[in-house]
Amino acid sequence: MIQSLLLQLGDIFYFILLPVLLLAGIGYTIQKRLGLDMPTLTRLNFHLVMPGIVYFSLVTSNLDSSAVSQVVMFSVLYVICMALLSRGVQVALGIKKEQRDSVMLASMFHNAGNFGLPVQELAFRQSGLHSDAVLLQSFVVIVHNVTGFTVGVFFAARGKGGDWRGHLSRIVKFPPLYAVAAGILTVQVRRWLGENAADVARCLSPFWETVVHTRGAFTAVALVTIGAQLACIKVGGISGDPATHSQRSVETAQGPSSLCVIMRLAVGPMVGLALIYALGLDPFIAKVMLINTAGPASLSIMLLCLQFDNFPEMQSRVVLWSTLLAPFSVTVVIYLVNAGIVFG
Repeated sequence: MIQSLLLQLGDIFYFILLPVLLLAGIGYTIQKRLGLDMPTLTRLNFHLVMPGIVYFSLVTSNLDSSAVSQVVMFSVLYVICMALLSRGVQVALGIKKEQRDSVMLASMFHNAGNFGLPVQELAFRQSGLHSDAVLLQSFVVIVHNVTGFTVGVFFAARGKGGDWRGHLSRIVKFPPLYAVAAGILTVQVRRWLGENAADVARCLSPFWETVVHTRGAFTAVALVTIGAQLACIKVGGISGDPATHSQRSVETAQGPSSLCVIMRLAVGPMVGLALIYALGLDPFIAKVMLINTAGPASLSIMLLCLQFDNFPEMQSRVVLWSTLLAPFSVTVVIYLVNAGIVFG
């Protein structure tokens, strides 16, 4: 029995999560040796490959608006539940008040994009449902960005002010939002054209091939980016920030990073499972959402805390260790999903 369990876990890790680690490892090595330009690599992700996979998934998917509504509702409620639970745990453990917002942010948000999207594609590729899984995960990414640059900014910058207009403008300029709009428009036009849709599609095939090639590049680019970003994180200081840090930014010992990692990788999936049962999600959506909740802490939130000097050193530790440990938590969650243990 134990041997069979270990074999199944090993199979999931080897065929689904090991490619994630290998590509991230390549990104880490390249960054250490060559020093990639991280702003350019990040823009490549957000302005090309991520919109490409969102558009491709939306145009080729058979999912209806009900599925999208379930994902959006789950994602919003999940962020709220994790925030409330994190706050309660912090009060119970006596975490210092000035640290609570940073700890809560690390628990609320996870890396739904560069980590979550490739994992969903690999997890559901064998069943042929990877495009639908990626599309559902795309809406999680959108929800996280909208809430991250509103609620996230509020808690990261509370008491410090900040350029609110600049952060809100990032939501409006978030490329996947326009990819969703373009995808919905394409599907609608295809319906209007009816029998003529095939002829129009043939004329536009070079443009579609561009989307297909962009979609194919996503997994590699996204995971290499994660590895490169991890290479920029220095425990004891964050690479790229000024040589002089405030006292708050270097209070590593006081930052309860272990609690954040546990909340993110262990408590997060349990909260997600409870919420899935409470909402009565469709079985396929439930599987995608549960795998989604096992992701590591958000790099975007770490950067927000760095900008507002809200214990960025603690955030960097949480991102680093949760990203390194996430493949193991995701392996367990995928096993529970595939074995029918949590959803029958």
